[in-house]
Amino acid sequence: MALENKLDKGTAETKIINWLNERLEGASDLTVSNVSIPQASGLSAETIMFTASWRQDKQSISRDLVARIQPSGEGLFLDYDLKMEFQILQALDNTDVPSPSPFLLEIDPKYLGSPFFVMERIDGRVAPDDPPFTVEGWVLDLSENQREAMASRSLEALVALHNEDVVALGLQDIGHGDKSKAGFDRLLEYWEKFSEWACGEPNPIIEAGIKWLNENKPYDLGQMVLSWGDARLGNMLINEQMEVTAIIDWEMASTGPREMDLAWWIYMLEHHSRGVGAELPTGFRNREAEIKRYEELSGHSVSNFHYFEVLAGVRLSALIARAATLLKQAGYIPADSQMALVNPACTLLAEKLDLPPPTGDSDYYIGNR
Repeated sequence: MALENKLDKGTAETKIINWLNERLEGASDLTVSNVSIPQASGLSAETIMFTASWRQDKQSISRDLVARIQPSGEGLFLDYDLKMEFQILQALDNTDVPSPSPFLLEIDPKYLGSPFFVMERIDGRVAPDDPPFTVEGWVLDLSENQREAMASRSLEALVALHNEDVVALGLQDIGHGDKSKAGFDRLLEYWEKFSEWACGEPNPIIEAGIKWLNENKPYDLGQMVLSWGDARLGNMLINEQMEVTAIIDWEMASTGPREMDLAWWIYMLEHHSRGVGAELPTGFRNREAEIKRYEELSGHSVSNFHYFEVLAGVRLSALIARAATLLKQAGYIPADSQMALVNPACTLLAEKLDLPPPTGDSDYYIGNR
């Protein structure tokens, strides 16, 4: 899912310099260079990469940084909470979880048109979503042993995240939705509201999924952890040694059972393989082997997994429905496209619910940016 960034390099450089001059007290000789604005950014945020250099206390300082900017208009998400995302980076900064160090948070929209935060820029490659890494790109160019190492280390990074004590991190109350509600009830209610907003019109498979989730909620959810929300290979930076250098993108973060991230992780692997008519590349584990390996690494016995697969399907299908609206508005797909109703995410969700798959032709975000 990708639209174009709206900022150009020159404007971005000037605006960032003006902002840093106000925020870096005591700094002098400030310069901004190596500005890069990926045109194929995600629908959830705009991104600017740059190097900032200045002098402070008679020392020369240079930092490679990344700014993530909240959409100035309608975005992929119902609401945004950059303070929460920045708080997560702060909390993880002194842990073993690979994550970018936070730099500065800016809530005032006067500088870049919307709130944003800046974090350390970390080297690494991202497994692409468009086209999926299962279809073309650098992941397929790796040897099977390299892919196996990457698959193992990426799952290890997810386990490391879940092993952190969410209370000790001070993140036990994070997440979207009604904060007066208990953790998982709050999350379930939020995604029901999100789905109604994202679809805008009847979507039988998503509606069936929400009904099923409400009727089959597990009695015992087990340990609540820091849930990444968008746990997938495409949100990790991978170095040449197949190590995870950073976990990124925290818009969907909350507290939740371990199974919530693990189910999303596996659902996205299924989506990027048989969901789009591709084979899962050799070196990656199938569903059952991935669950088993997670249990071995974490010492946690996975339970209620099918429930969280359905939840993953509802969430992803709702996000695809919202993406369809944005792609229509931008003119990337026809106004009468059935993408919101007929897409791989909904097809997988129908399978999890033992329902007939959606029928008809559809556009998709892949190849339509």
